[in-house]
Amino acid sequence: MTPEWSNLAEAFVVGGFPWISQFKQLKIHFKFNDGTDFRTIFNFFGSLFATSIYGYSIYAHPIEVVSMPAWWVLILVALLLTVIYLALYLFFGRAARSPSSIAAVVAGFVIYVGIFCSLTGGFGVLRLLEDHYILRGKVLDSANGAPVPAAELDFTGDGGYRDLVRTDEDGKFVHLIEKDALDKINEVKVTKTGYHDDLLVLPQGSNLLPLIKRLEIQKEE
Repeated sequence: MTPEWSNLAEAFVVGGFPWISQFKQLKIHFKFNDGTDFRTIFNFFGSLFATSIYGYSIYAHPIEVVSMPAWWVLILVALLLTVIYLALYLFFGRAARSPSSIAAVVAGFVIYVGIFCSLTGGFGVLRLLEDHYILRGKVLDSANGAPVPAAELDFTGDGGYRDLVRTDEDGKFVHLIEKDALDKINEVKVTKTGYHDDLLVLPQGSNLLPLIKRLEIQKEE
């Protein structure tokens, strides 16, 4: 199987999880007392959106998800939606057809689709970032804690490694690097016109990620 077909097959397999309830006849779907069953509708659209989201994660570049929530946040959202769906199902899962039960089915449909979108979104982000780290932090004025915009961070390391990052207007920075590069970095130099340069030297074996969450530089007299 070619990589292209392999990727598509992976997306359809992951996106096909809603159909487990279809084939196993799981009683987790809304059904009116008159026999109207929404199992197929829920599973079709749940699978459709889940496949689309995971398919996007296969072809997207990791840089496209740096601003998205962490993968575990999306999984927790799916868990919360599952609890809400269960509560809604317990009240209206086998109700008679009425305006309130119809509204519950519509809400249940949105939540059901959202569960699988959150799950596959979380797994997709995890897949995209399996070979990368996201550097997040902020640069602040050491005197008053004010954010320092347009500060430049110069990451240097073994083998001539160098990478430049600039803070935004809120003094924050978000940068994507490969996992192998993280092990090479041993110095971070922060520069900004009107401020003293700040040099962070990393001890051997230290973890860079927590050390750069808050960097402070001192204003020149």
